[in-house]
Parts: sequence; C-alpha cells; structure tokens
Amino acid sequence: MARKQLSGVLDDRGKFIYIEDSEYEAIAKFIEFRGRVTMSELVEHGNNVIKSRSSGN
Repeated sequence: MARKQLSGVLDDRGKFIYIEDSEYEAIAKFIEFRGRVTMSELVEHGNNVIKSRSSGN
C-alpha cells in the first residue's frame, strides 16, 4: 500500500503550513548555492518562497 505523507512547518502561531516539493527544492538550491546559511537567512528565504505561492507568482 502506498503511504501518503503531508509535510510542512508550524508557524509562530502554531498554524500548519504545507510545503510543496518545489518549495523544498527551491530552499535546497538556496542552501547549496550559499553553502553555509544562518537560521535567520534560511527563515527569510523560506518565507519568501512560501509567500510567492500565496501571492500567485
């Protein structure tokens, strides 16, 4: 039987935000490109990736 999984993160209010595979890939590419990143850089980039989906871009 195939197993379905839902992946995402919890925001600061405790709300679940679904993360699409393409968004994970965009974040992974950012890390690979930059090498080392701080947590704040990762959060900022992740927020930008997720916001672009919600704004329709």
